[in-house]
Amino acid sequence: MEAAWQTEEVDKTRVMSGRGASAHHQLTKQYLDTLPVEARVQAVLARGDAHVLTWAKLRRICPHAPEPALLAAVVNCAVLVQGCWVASSALRCGGDPAAEAARDAALLLLAKRRTVPAAAVAAAAGARLPLWRELLRPLAVHHQSKGEYQFKEPTDADFIKAHPNLVASQVRGSR
Repeated sequence: MEAAWQTEEVDKTRVMSGRGASAHHQLTKQYLDTLPVEARVQAVLARGDAHVLTWAKLRRICPHAPEPALLAAVVNCAVLVQGCWVASSALRCGGDPAAEAARDAALLLLAKRRTVPAAAVAAAAGARLPLWRELLRPLAVHHQSKGEYQFKEPTDADFIKAHPNLVASQVRGSR
């Protein structure tokens, strides 16, 4: 399902469905266009359909933002996984420390390898089975027959190659 800001054909007043989207600040393209870069990125990651954004999608959300400003904004509310930006657990888990810890553990595994065994995710997340399955649903595809999860977006090798210092700092920060 494409979000309103991803395609020109979508009615610009369409409301993006997302947890936490309130009637006051619905995530329409019109509303997002009124926000500064950092607030726009945070709103999309916190309340929009997307939990994972490629650099190309971020550029479409903020087409006029200078690259350094967009990078600074996304670093404050997302983590780098396979060269893609994933909404931070603090934004997506509603203040539930157990859910945040379980999601962060799963993200760490997915950051290291695009495909991970389901048992490894469950062990690392230390959460009840339904909880970590629900947390992973927007981030990875569950291949039940293979007993593994695969990160939903392809690795963005171009972003990784273009921003080696940022990638290195994200790796250091996730340890």
